[in-house]
Amino acid sequence: MELERAQKIAAEVVKQLTPYCQKIEVAGSVRRRKPLVHDIDFVLIPSDLWELHNAVLRLGPVRMSGSKLMRVMFNGTQVDIYVASPEIWATLLLIRTSPPYKVSGKTVTEALGKLTREQAVDFTNQINSRLEKQASLL
Repeated sequence: MELERAQKIAAEVVKQLTPYCQKIEVAGSVRRRKPLVHDIDFVLIPSDLWELHNAVLRLGPVRMSGSKLMRVMFNGTQVDIYVASPEIWATLLLIRTSPPYKVSGKTVTEALGKLTREQAVDFTNQINSRLEKQASLL
């Protein structure tokens, strides 16, 4: 589908899920503004996981419902919802937004594995700060 249509669908999903989230961001090819989009990705931190799950069920037919990934068809479009904790928010948003050839889960895991816990948290906080600045400019 074209980017403009994907952005409209993404905005509607954000509107419906925001009441149950501490944070929610569009990720993937929509965030990268690719002209053609195949699915729409979101990364979120739930504030009420039970109600979030109910809201996802209301979006449309559920294809997958796990603790870390929920997949639903919304208006004929596949929507992937990645559930994060505050500690992994930025890393997950980075992984889910970057093109596969740029960042793989293995690359991030290896990088974070070489850091102490404090360094990994600091790294994540720095990325969160940068992403929040970027989001405020959009």
